[in-house]
Amino acid sequence: MRFPNQVFAPTPANCSRHAIETFAQSVAERFGFVPDRDAAESPRMRGKVRFERIQDLIRKIGVHIDFEYVPAAELHTSQSLIVFSEERFEIALLGRYRMEEKDQNWILAQELGHRLLHYPLVVQQHGHTAMAVKRYPDDADPIARQARREALWFAFGFLTPAKAFMDAYRATTRPDALEYRFNVPRRVIELRYQYLSELKASG
Repeated sequence: MRFPNQVFAPTPANCSRHAIETFAQSVAERFGFVPDRDAAESPRMRGKVRFERIQDLIRKIGVHIDFEYVPAAELHTSQSLIVFSEERFEIALLGRYRMEEKDQNWILAQELGHRLLHYPLVVQQHGHTAMAVKRYPDDADPIARQARREALWFAFGFLTPAKAFMDAYRATTRPDALEYRFNVPRRVIELRYQYLSELKASG
């Protein structure tokens, strides 16, 4: 990944999880991206779905996706995303070989979250410059931790919107099948159900 001369780290939005997930869902709707495969293939969605894969969506808005090998000693200093401008950014997925699509989706949604949530704030503070996201943010840095947390919230909202996800979960006898329906890793399905169940229980 080619590195610009001057870059800034993501600037957190410092919004609630609900606000960020709502924003993520509105982005998906605006682009015609329906993460629930069953819903996307239903007759009522015919003509409304413009992107069936997140890869196609983010390429459309100016991203270049590549795979790169990073030695273990350099993992914590490597970048997963560099935004050069509003029209151009690069995502470097880790690995010599292509990872499963559902793992790609989960990572790509997080990087899209960084681009849409944090880059506008970097521009607001520093002008039209570049932003780089570390593959493994420094846990000792509260700003990096918050930006990472917000990107995760965006990914949950973008790929597993609350109502569609819970409706699908309640309607199946095989929750593990939802990893294929929403095309995300199984751990994402488990974490999403746990969070939404606790949210409902808390009122």
